[in-house]
Amino acid sequence: MHALIQFRRGRYRLAGLVVQCVLVAPLWAADAEPFATPYRPTVSNPADLSAPGYFELEAGGQYQRGNTVTRRTSLPWLLKYAFTDRVGVMVGGEAWVSETDPAGSTARGLGDASVTLKLRQPLSDKSALGLEAGAKLATASAPLGSEKTDYTLNGIYSIDIGRHHLDVNLGWTRQGEIVSGESRNQFGWAAAVSHPFNDIWGGALEVAGTTRQGVEDTAQLLGALSYNWSKRIVLDCGAGFGLNKATPDVTVFAGAVVLLK
Repeated sequence: MHALIQFRRGRYRLAGLVVQCVLVAPLWAADAEPFATPYRPTVSNPADLSAPGYFELEAGGQYQRGNTVTRRTSLPWLLKYAFTDRVGVMVGGEAWVSETDPAGSTARGLGDASVTLKLRQPLSDKSALGLEAGAKLATASAPLGSEKTDYTLNGIYSIDIGRHHLDVNLGWTRQGEIVSGESRNQFGWAAAVSHPFNDIWGGALEVAGTTRQGVEDTAQLLGALSYNWSKRIVLDCGAGFGLNKATPDVTVFAGAVVLLK
């Protein structure tokens, strides 16, 4: 009889513990304040998705000088939504573009848009793989856009090394519009190292480029600073410098990432 009473008491305690965990666990999750997950301003993206169940907006301004255009000013934007910590979607584009060619002719208007599905696979508590599959939609008129749809796959490897964070991207793009002698297949690469200076300021260095048969390769060195206004708002600024004649000489940018309620 004593053993039966002890068994019942143990069973009730176990049931009470289970109920307590079920009721309290959502409160723990609610207490964990989500934070912004910036992809900008680097070319490479991290494997991580934004906070699940929240919309996150990235927007900014960008100015380029050199290469095939004398000047190019644009307002890039990106809206992200993660269904879980492993599956999300992104919609982006350029809200406005102004291009001036070497002859002095200027074109202004809406830029191309993009739609992307993103998957994430954790490898450990410090590393993860990512895959982005998307399409660039021909929403811009020539010469601001290609007027053809491009398809892209981008593989990502992200890892924390001490206080440093490394993102390596290898991508493939199927170009919708080409001229004679050019390949439709473009390959892109990027590697970025970021480091928090303290709880507010951080920095990033990146090298990136593209290669396509029939077209000169591009290569760029980029440096950026980030400022954590809050857990939900991150500001950034920086510049990129072309490493060859096929890349814009200078790219200057500034913007923000905002995790929306």
